[in-house]
Amino acid sequence: KNLGTKATRANILETLYDRGYVTGTQIRATPFGISLIDTLEKHSPIIIDEKLTRDFEIEMEDIVTAKTNLQEKEDKVIDKAKETILKISAEFEKKEKLIGEELIAGRDKQIKEEREYNTLNVCPSCKTGSLKITYSPKTKRFFIACNAYPKCKQTYSLPPYGTIKKLEGKTCEKCGFPLLMSLQKGKKPWIFCFNRACETNASWVNKQKE
Repeated sequence: KNLGTKATRANILETLYDRGYVTGTQIRATPFGISLIDTLEKHSPIIIDEKLTRDFEIEMEDIVTAKTNLQEKEDKVIDKAKETILKISAEFEKKEKLIGEELIAGRDKQIKEEREYNTLNVCPSCKTGSLKITYSPKTKRFFIACNAYPKCKQTYSLPPYGTIKKLEGKTCEKCGFPLLMSLQKGKKPWIFCFNRACETNASWVNKQKE
């Protein structure tokens, strides 16, 4: 739809992933992302007005390339932006509670879906629980733990940086554990087996022991 620029598209995609609006290597909308758009379309469509966004982009591009009347053009865009933001704020404030309730419902649905998505394989330690990708707000890192905790304390460490995703239907050829993918800004996706006992991780394990 010709929105955004080459300079901003990478950041836009990163923001969509970080806020949980999209997921997967094929980029699909999450329940929360769909709920957000559905809610805003009903209660505050001006926020997601594509024409408005494109009009502002065109005007900003004109300022960048302008050789005359630069201050006049800047003032015009700023005044228009102020007017638009005030209009959005007033409209949003009237329906703030309703919008919040619908977004919470969408987020709850996503959390449930993520719990199912992040379930990996049967825990090899206790044989009753399942291993799940977990995020620690305290350390700000992903790790894998058995959902039978505290009865089972089996855990697996994961790369400290980036976002960890499960590869649907993909397993390690050596040990059969599910394969994971690490997404880190500025780097190619890294596909790996998280099983420390797997021969694919032998060099890494030996290095940790040194």
